[in-house]
Amino acid sequence: MVALFLLHSIVAQAQDSTVTRLEPVVVEVGRGAHRSPLELPFAISVATPDSARPGQRHLSLDETLAAVPGLAVSNRNNPSQDPRISIRGFGARSAFGVRGIRVLRDGIPLTLPDGQTPVDYLDLESVGRVEVLRGSASSLYGNAGGGVIDLRSSEPALAPLAADAKWWTGSFGNRRLVGKAGGSVLGVGYQGNVAHTLNTGFRDYSRQRVTTAFARAAVERGAATFALQYLGMNMPLAENPGALTAAQMAANQRMADPLAIRKRARKAVTQSQIGLTARRSGESRDVEAAVYLGVRSLDNPLAFAVVDVERTSSGASLRGGVPWEVAGVSHRFTAGAELQVQNDSRQNFANCNDDPMPTSPTAACPVVGAERGNITLDQRELVASIGAYIRDEMRLGERYIASAALRGDRVRFEVRDRLIQSNNPDDSGRRTLGALSPMAGVLALLSPTHSAYVNVSSAFETPTATELGNQPSGAAGINRELRPQRSTTVETGVKGSWP
Repeated sequence: MVALFLLHSIVAQAQDSTVTRLEPVVVEVGRGAHRSPLELPFAISVATPDSARPGQRHLSLDETLAAVPGLAVSNRNNPSQDPRISIRGFGARSAFGVRGIRVLRDGIPLTLPDGQTPVDYLDLESVGRVEVLRGSASSLYGNAGGGVIDLRSSEPALAPLAADAKWWTGSFGNRRLVGKAGGSVLGVGYQGNVAHTLNTGFRDYSRQRVTTAFARAAVERGAATFALQYLGMNMPLAENPGALTAAQMAANQRMADPLAIRKRARKAVTQSQIGLTARRSGESRDVEAAVYLGVRSLDNPLAFAVVDVERTSSGASLRGGVPWEVAGVSHRFTAGAELQVQNDSRQNFANCNDDPMPTSPTAACPVVGAERGNITLDQRELVASIGAYIRDEMRLGERYIASAALRGDRVRFEVRDRLIQSNNPDDSGRRTLGALSPMAGVLALLSPTHSAYVNVSSAFETPTATELGNQPSGAAGINRELRPQRSTTVETGVKGSWP
């Protein structure tokens, strides 16, 4: 009996020594202090991509976001086009890039001020968790607020240096090489990776060569955290096989559009983005700030033209929160502001590629053998957005939490025409669009692991700079009649966890 008692004690002590207490799940997409998803009156999901689907290639967002409910990612399997992301219908009408949804990497926006989000340069190797807010989010995030996807980097290794390399090979010429390194030295956590991908593609004329890079360093000093991160991409080749008719698809689903081949439709892109964030958290108040800068170069021959874009984008944000009490009711007040600027130099040329190549000059293609013909568009496109928001969270007793938010935005579009000729008038112009986006919600804590909520929120989405350049008459210049898309959402639900 004594032996059994001692054995039981030893086993119990061994079990106790190996128990790992998990940290509570908190999210940051609520634009307040770190909160449990059970305390926010929104539909919020937190996913760890590799734990849900181990062995990912990290090639596309459809792999990373596969386990998030209410979110659909359509991989077009076209190396020259981004995937289409839809959250409860928002973003479904996007023809090219990601629209209607705010995308962030470690809190730094990838979404441009006109609402578009290029995600071809988004490196997915070091993504450790994904926070997704489903539903109207313009009251907190402004333009393109039909939902928020915030991709958070994994924590660096605790050792001074940890490194690994991976190599994938697959059908249709798929090759991918990844090198990663990270660690913690003198209180600084760092990590970085480089990935090189080669792909011939399932369809004809769909080759791709791309190299992506990511680096991040963070340091904690007391209650303050500072982080510097870099995203980079070089894609010298991404062929565009184009779209097929139903008859072509039935005849050969691997074929490319003959016109896309003749015109050598493709794109070459280089992009870099660097961002700096600072955060100070405490029981009484918390403050967070960020600044970022990105540059992008695009060479995009299409069937109808050769598009050349040189882009600079930048922005800054500041947010602060403080607790306070009025008439025995606990409040947490949050206020913030954001500024974004986008500066595009856009040129269109006649696409002189053809098969067979012309042997004599034409009016649009005066130089035989040159890909770029006469210039048809030369303009600078400037987009600037500024937004400010306030949010108050009230605890009404032990079980109820009420919150309300209001955000105001102004987005200014300006076109400076640089191709002014006798037969081509000055199409310069500017236009400013604005919106107020309110939100209110109530949440009831049903148990330590369950809550019910209801909210009413609004969202708006401005036309992009390209859409504002489209006129029903076909004339150039800014469309004065096109207005932002507005929507109102009423949502109620129950959330929690079950064993």
